[in-house]
Amino acid sequence: MKNVIISTMLLVVMVVSAAAQSCSVPPPVDKKATLGRWQGNYTQNGEIKTLQVDFQEADEQVVPYVDMKGHGMKNTRFELKICGQKELHLKKVNVDNTTFEFVGKPQGDKITGRLTIRQGDKQLSDEIFTLTRAGQALTAVN
Repeated sequence: MKNVIISTMLLVVMVVSAAAQSCSVPPPVDKKATLGRWQGNYTQNGEIKTLQVDFQEADEQVVPYVDMKGHGMKNTRFELKICGQKELHLKKVNVDNTTFEFVGKPQGDKITGRLTIRQGDKQLSDEIFTLTRAGQALTAVN
């Protein structure tokens, strides 16, 4: 009987302790708050390169258009997914099977995160990027 009481008390302490350490789920990213032009840079092989992303609204969806001169991209449309942890996932797969994926978190007028570049299954680059808001919201005309 004594072992049952001690085991029950220990279980209660563990459950209360675990609940006290858990985090609440953050609110989702406000898609409208991402609209507009964002400018910044990313690193690649130790070099700092310029980056620009225009988040536009088209057909009630937010659509990112990316300029990466270092990779010959000008106003290139990317796919956008917004995950539960306030992360923006921008992805583009080129004809040559090169994948560019940005994963970042917006915090006010700044977005920071990682840029991963792959050729098929081979990872070519895993770098850091930073963007800051550059202007007013843009609306695409379709």
